Amino acid sequence: MATHVPCKKNDASGYVFYVSLVSQADTKIFQANPTYAAGDIKVAVDDGAPA
Repeated sequence: MATHVPCKKNDASGYVFYVSLVSQADTKIFQANPTYAAGDIKVAVDDGAPA
């Protein structure tokens, strides 16, 4: 069973999130190999502005 211990801030090993993307054509399936273009994804670290 998975543990529910919160991640440590600024830990050298980091933290990994697994995210599934739902198909727009059929919302019952996930995208296996989505293609991303520049600017499609924004990441905010430590409540900062997305970069």
